[in-house]
Amino acid sequence: MRSLLGAIVALGVLLGVAKADNGQPLDPFDAAHGSNERGTVLFEKGRALLKEGKLDDACIQFDESWRIERALGTQLNLANCREHQGKLVEAFDLFTGAAEAAAAQHDDMRRDFALSRAYKLEHQLALITINLATPVVKGTIVTIDGEVVPTQPTIERRVDPHKLVVAATGPTGVLSSAELKLSAGGEAMVWVPTLEERPRRIKKTRLIAGAAIIALGVGTCFLNPWLGSIPIGIGVFTMLTTETERGPVVAKPRVSTGP
Repeated sequence: MRSLLGAIVALGVLLGVAKADNGQPLDPFDAAHGSNERGTVLFEKGRALLKEGKLDDACIQFDESWRIERALGTQLNLANCREHQGKLVEAFDLFTGAAEAAAAQHDDMRRDFALSRAYKLEHQLALITINLATPVVKGTIVTIDGEVVPTQPTIERRVDPHKLVVAATGPTGVLSSAELKLSAGGEAMVWVPTLEERPRRIKKTRLIAGAAIIALGVGTCFLNPWLGSIPIGIGVFTMLTTETERGPVVAKPRVSTGP
């Protein structure tokens, strides 16, 4: 992602700043670029509040507008809001999403603008990559600091730099977790082993012991049936109450971190 963002940002600098027909620089925040009337009204309220310096109030309007309609201009304004509110992960996701939306609309100016803002933010965040053993066991749940993330073989997440816990739990309760301490611009890779619990195994030694006791009882019956029935009963009880062994309930992951 870094190399791609950097390359496109550099290209944008070489091509220069996009301009409107009157020669003035285009404002990537200037319009919602949507068709929903209610969404546009909320967007305009947000822009007006922003000009008055009422950031939090403006963000509420942009957020509501974004919920109504996924308009590009609204997304950029909401991303800008989240960045100034210190919600850098959400801002990064919104800017990268806006870049994709702008590219789909062939809006090169807003695409490059969104990418440049995302590129700036990614140096303030940390990157976690979680690799699950394949095939991924159905029912596996992956969390980052308690937040459930979509389960897939490779999971990439930008996070605020701090100490956090990555955990994966299999459908039978097998747990794999790691505590990470990440700094701004840092990266961590976590390899999670299979979370499928090993099949139950009968404790053979107990079965063999039970069978041996029964055999002793049978032999004794030839001499004394009543006395021989006692070990037979003990042997049967031993075999019937034989427990099974489970696989491990904790699967230790492998972790690699970098600056």
